[in-house]
Amino acid sequence: MTDTALIDGVAEHLAGVGRRAASVVIDGLVLLPLLAGLFLRYGTERTEVWTSDTGKTLVEHNWTLDGPGVWLFLAGVLVYSIVMEAWFRATLGKLVLGLRVAMADGSPLTLKPVLIRNILRLVDGFLFYLVGAVLAWTSPLRQRLGDRVAGTVVVHRGDSGVSATPPRSGAP
Repeated sequence: MTDTALIDGVAEHLAGVGRRAASVVIDGLVLLPLLAGLFLRYGTERTEVWTSDTGKTLVEHNWTLDGPGVWLFLAGVLVYSIVMEAWFRATLGKLVLGLRVAMADGSPLTLKPVLIRNILRLVDGFLFYLVGAVLAWTSPLRQRLGDRVAGTVVVHRGDSGVSATPPRSGAP
C-alpha cells in the first residue's frame, strides 16, 4: 500500500482509516444538534413495564426516531457533507484533522465527484462505517466505495491548505 498520491503535481500523503474515522466522529458531533432537534420533533418514547421472576417491577424507556425524522437526518448528513466538500474540499471533521478531498488523477475537484462520493456514503456507512473501512484498508489509495466510484482520495492538507473559494470547473 502506498502512502502518497500525486495530486496537482505534488506528492500528497494519503489519509489513513483511523484519521478518517476520527473525522467522522467529529462530524457526528457537529450533526448532533440536528439529530436532537429531530428527536424532539419526530422521536417517540416507548415504555415497557414488566415483573421479573422475583416479583420486582422493571421499567424500560426507549426513544426511537421513525419515519420522516430518519429521512430528514439522512438528508441533513448528505447536505452537510456535500456543501462542505464542494466549497471547502473538507467537512469540519476533516478540516480539524488537516485532511481534504482531492481527485485521484490530480484534476480539480468538481461537484459531480463530491455528489457521487457522498451519496455512496450511505453504503460505506453501513455497520458503523465498517464497509467503508474494509474497502479503504484493501485499497492501494485508501479509498472507500464512494471514493473509488468518484475517483477521489482523502489526503493530508499539508502546505497547500484548503481554499475558501468555490471549486473550479462547475461546482457551486
